[in-house]
Amino acid sequence: PFNLFEFQPSEIPRPSVDQLVDRYTSTLNRENVTLALSLKLWPRFELTSAWRWNKISWARGLGQQSFERDEDHHDALSYVALNAELTQKWSAFASTADVYSSNMGMHTESGNIPKPSTGRSFDVGLKFAALDDRAQAMLSWYRVELNHPHRYIGSSQDDPSCCYDSGADYRILSQGLDFEFAGRLGSRWRIATNYQFNRNWFAGADVYEHGATANKSVPKHLFKSWLNWSCRRWPLELGVGLHAQSRSNQFHIFQMSAEGQLIRTAMAQPGYARVDGRLHWAVSRGWSVSMNVENILDRHYFVAREFDFGSNLYGEPRRYRVSVRARW
Repeated sequence: PFNLFEFQPSEIPRPSVDQLVDRYTSTLNRENVTLALSLKLWPRFELTSAWRWNKISWARGLGQQSFERDEDHHDALSYVALNAELTQKWSAFASTADVYSSNMGMHTESGNIPKPSTGRSFDVGLKFAALDDRAQAMLSWYRVELNHPHRYIGSSQDDPSCCYDSGADYRILSQGLDFEFAGRLGSRWRIATNYQFNRNWFAGADVYEHGATANKSVPKHLFKSWLNWSCRRWPLELGVGLHAQSRSNQFHIFQMSAEGQLIRTAMAQPGYARVDGRLHWAVSRGWSVSMNVENILDRHYFVAREFDFGSNLYGEPRRYRVSVRARW
C-alpha cells in the first residue's frame, strides 16, 4: 500500500519487460499513389483529372500478438474538373470526385469489418472577377452521395465496437449552395462574405425515417462576414466580423419514466450570432501590434452537443488577445 498523504513516486516499482510488452497496441497503415493530368483543350477550356490508388490496413493487439486485423482496403479514387473562361469577367467550373470513408474499428454481428462507405460528389458553379480582381464572387451548387455509411444496430458487452452495419440499402445525401464575395469598397474598405445553405438527409429502403436529417450538427444556414477599414492618416486598421447560423446540433436525452419506459427528449442549439473585432497598428516598417476581441457580446452557445452526459462544449466566451510581431 501507498501513503497518499506522503506520496513518493520512487515507491512505485518500475514495470517489468513483460508488463511493457503486454500493452495494448493499435496500428494504422496508409499507402497511396496519385496521378494528375491537366490539359488545355481550347484557349478557354481546361480539363484536370486525377487518380489515386488507396490502401489502408489496421491491426490491434497486446504487445507482439495481434488479435484482430482488418483486411486491407484497396480502392481507386478519381477526380475530374472542367474550367471554362466564358468572358473576361465570367468563368464556369464543374467537377466530380469519388467519396471514400473507412469503417475500420467497427464490427458487424458476424465479427467482420463493415465495408468502406463510398460515393460521389458533384460541384457546379460560376466565378466573377472585375476591377483588376479587386472584386471577386463565386456561386456554386454541390451534392454529395454517400452509399452504405456505417449504422449502429446494437451493442455487445464483450466488444464495444460492435455492432455496425453498412451493407443495407442505406444512403446519406447532402446538397446545397455556397456563395462567396471578396473585394474592396473604395480605397479604405475591404469585405469578405460567405453564405452556405445545406440540406442533408437519409435515403434508401432500409432507413428508419426516409428524408430525416442525417447530420444535425450542420446548420441549414451559415453566414460569415468580415469588414475592414484602413485609416488614411495613420497606419491603423479596424475590422469587425459576424458569424451567424441557424438552429443545429440536435441530440436526445434519454430518461427513465416511473413506469420503467425509456423516454427520448429532443434538444437543440438555437440559432445565434457572434460578433468579433480586430485592431491592427503598424508601428513601423518592422513592428506591428494587433488586438483581437472574440465574442464581443459574450454570447453563450455550444460548438458541439452530443449526449446528455457529456461531449457538450461551450463556445469561447468574450476573449482578448494581443500580439506583437517583428520582422527584420
